[in-house]
Amino acid sequence: TGSYTSPSQFSLDGNLLPGTNGDYFFAAALGYGIQGTVYTPNQVPVTKGVVKLFGINTDTRGIEIEKSDISGSGKYEFFSAPSSGFAIFAEPDPVLYPNLLGTYYGNVNRWVNIPAVDLSVVAAPVFDIFLRERPAITGANSADGSVAFADDYLFDVAKRLKSIEGKPVKSASVVLVGRTKGDGENIIAQTYTDDYGYFTFSNIPDGSYTVIVDIPGYQHKQFFDFDVTGGQGVSGINYLVTEEGIILRPLGIKDPVSTHNFRIYPNPASGVVTISARQPGNYLVELFSLSGQKVTGTTMALNEGESRMELTGIAPGVYHLRISGNNNTFNSKLIVQ
Repeated sequence: TGSYTSPSQFSLDGNLLPGTNGDYFFAAALGYGIQGTVYTPNQVPVTKGVVKLFGINTDTRGIEIEKSDISGSGKYEFFSAPSSGFAIFAEPDPVLYPNLLGTYYGNVNRWVNIPAVDLSVVAAPVFDIFLRERPAITGANSADGSVAFADDYLFDVAKRLKSIEGKPVKSASVVLVGRTKGDGENIIAQTYTDDYGYFTFSNIPDGSYTVIVDIPGYQHKQFFDFDVTGGQGVSGINYLVTEEGIILRPLGIKDPVSTHNFRIYPNPASGVVTISARQPGNYLVELFSLSGQKVTGTTMALNEGESRMELTGIAPGVYHLRISGNNNTFNSKLIVQ
């Protein structure tokens, strides 16, 4: 609250402030304040990670409204939440919590299953999140694909921008679901698309599965179902994000990852990471800490097949991976578990 008494006196919440001959402007933050704590399945506060507030209405869907780091006591807080039409998604630090899934408020892994909330009638806007456990999978099968945008529409989880056909969707949650539970919550594995829209699942047990791209506010219109057994690999699981929803990418839409020269998978990796190159040759592959210190480096003969780089002895953490050679330089983030 404030009051204007003269060109030289201005009171704001009872505090007399210096005046001016100019105009005063009042600005108020629109939205509601909400807070909560992120817990492990055993009700222990999570000490590192991020919580994201997404819009899910037609005019705000997929937009990251606000982001909050999880404090050392598991707390998060937002200041600009709409009264309704939002989703709260907690992402635990993948190094500290490799066995926990990114989870929405309501303790579900897909935004379509979140509970409806109207902050205008909520007396105490506290939304605690209990992360779900990542199932242990030890199979020999794999699956990979990509997520791209429709014509003239770019969606980057955090913002809306105009773009061209086939641009990659970055940092989107992709879940592998066992086809035994109709609500899509029978989560087998979860990953995120990289900067080129690419995702991969490894160590998949024999069985029947569906791959679902989870972008808050966007309904899945089509699904890619597959069966694997005996060490099979399934590729070409390619989705397209359109104004109408998420569909299987039609023929003729450019693969967002085909323009890049390298593939790195799995990521996060444990023990070994696989690298392939579109242009065969000898490449220098180096791993650096986030502070820039070189951790390891080796020359590898790469091609479109699978070449493996050993990670044995490398401490769990987030690293920069650099590949150079044949007039190409590639930089990527690699998480070692």
